[in-house]
Amino acid sequence: MVKADIIIVGLHEREAALQAAQEAVDIRRELAAQRPDVFRPDLARSLIVLALRTSEMGYAEKAASIARNGVSTLKPEFLRYTDTHAGLMGAMLRDYLRLCKSAGEQPDFALLEGLRPYFIEKE
Repeated sequence: MVKADIIIVGLHEREAALQAAQEAVDIRRELAAQRPDVFRPDLARSLIVLALRTSEMGYAEKAASIARNGVSTLKPEFLRYTDTHAGLMGAMLRDYLRLCKSAGEQPDFALLEGLRPYFIEKE
C-alpha cells in the first residue's frame, strides 16, 4: 500500500507542476503580447518548462510541439541578441531535440536552419 501511496503523491506533484507551468505560460504570453521585446525570452523559457512537465506526464508529442513553440518564440530575440540568449537557446535546443526523439518525430529543420551556425562546432 505504501508504494501505491508514493506513486499517487508523485503523480499529484507532477500534475501540480504541469498546472503551474501552464499558468506561467499564460501570464508570460499576456506580457509578451504587450511588450514582446522585453517578455518574449521569458515566455520562451516558460514554454520549455511546460514542455518538460508535459513530457513527464507522458505526452511526448504534445511536449515536442510546445518545445518547438518555445524555440520559435526565442529565435527572433536570439538572432538580435545572440550573446545574451545563447545559453538559453542552447539549452532549449537540446531539450527540443531530445523531446522530438522521445516523440519519434523529426525536428522542424526550417526552424533550426537559422540557428545551426551558432551551435555547430567549428573544425
